[in-house]
Amino acid sequence: MDITPVILAGGHGDRLQPLTKRTPKALLAVANRPLIALPLGHLERCGFRSAVVVTVESQAAQLKQFLDEKHGGAILVDLVVVPDDAGTAVALLAAKPKVRGDVLVMSVDLITDVPLQKLADTHHLRGAAATVLLKERAAPREGKPPKWEEALVLDATKEQLLYMAAATDCDGHLALRNSLLLAHGHVAICTTLTDVHCYILARWVFDLLEQRLELSNLRYELLPFLLRHQYIRTRQPLPESSHAEALDMNLSISGQDQPARHELAIDHTRIHCAVVIEPAAGAFCVRANNVAHFLEANLEIAKGIALPWLGAADDRGELGGKTGFGQDCMRGQGVESGAQTTVKRSVVGSHCRLGSGVRIANSVVMDHVTLGDKVSLSNCIVCSNAEVHEGATLVNCQVGDACTVDANAQLKNAAIAQNE
Repeated sequence: MDITPVILAGGHGDRLQPLTKRTPKALLAVANRPLIALPLGHLERCGFRSAVVVTVESQAAQLKQFLDEKHGGAILVDLVVVPDDAGTAVALLAAKPKVRGDVLVMSVDLITDVPLQKLADTHHLRGAAATVLLKERAAPREGKPPKWEEALVLDATKEQLLYMAAATDCDGHLALRNSLLLAHGHVAICTTLTDVHCYILARWVFDLLEQRLELSNLRYELLPFLLRHQYIRTRQPLPESSHAEALDMNLSISGQDQPARHELAIDHTRIHCAVVIEPAAGAFCVRANNVAHFLEANLEIAKGIALPWLGAADDRGELGGKTGFGQDCMRGQGVESGAQTTVKRSVVGSHCRLGSGVRIANSVVMDHVTLGDKVSLSNCIVCSNAEVHEGATLVNCQVGDACTVDANAQLKNAAIAQNE
């Protein structure tokens, strides 16, 4: 079964500001590597020999330079460029000439080591139009109220996705179509599962996108369209397809029981959206699509909990007396440090200069950053070429590229970016 991976790497990273003010999201450093290198590395480890990367015009030059000059992986990469305002489904459609067979679509900010063969096997077995990877969230700490962002409606076996709704759209109530309930007498409503934006789509979906230009967004327009057409009547047939797996959207809803699993693989009268659920205690799976998740991903990798193949600290560089880098840290090449500096549960990039008495905890410090004596960072992200002067204390702060923090500044919950 041919599957071509496509990485959607053109996001502007609005929820990652000020980190993305000067650097494309795809090139932000995660565990001292550009973000794009992580999905490419995972695809390579899963046995893929080539992949398509889709980006936007304003980021194409920087991404092409990285892929041409610094990407050292064995996987071959085709770069496709779309306009800055292109939706994700439009971006996917632009990759069609380079796709053989079905398509595996991943967001560039998905950091995971989920075995992708599991997704491919499910997609093939179920003869699915779409197969969606869902990650189960860990249970909240005792005494902390549960928080959910979206409600997912699955069939009783939790093998088929029927409906998705964001919490902001539900207002405490979930309204389901009668046609869904007629088709599926029993459903499971889940608020502990997250759609991580990793899908396998049947080849004929490209034909659908060409005919239905209003479906410009993959997650919020295309996927809901496919979900609805699993159980509603429609007079509009699917586009013609050269594949034998093409399905007929002229559905006939009846009160009969759901077909058994072995029948689904050969039942071409329905669109089917399958799911693969990765348990909370299973493989690592985080989308670094906002500041909190970006920091979390870095720290989990630094601790060795996630993606251990990325490696640990680099021992090159000059560290002053009584300088301590904890075992749960990552350190890039050429880091210099003064005496009595401590770094715990953090990532420090290459060629950083740390003064004496510096304290870094639960933070990310990117390449070529200078921290003066007695600087303290807690739960912070400091981007490349920034300078934090002597005695400054930062808590829950983000410092953008090449920004400067004044000596003895006391900052909390601040986002610092340079004016253009």
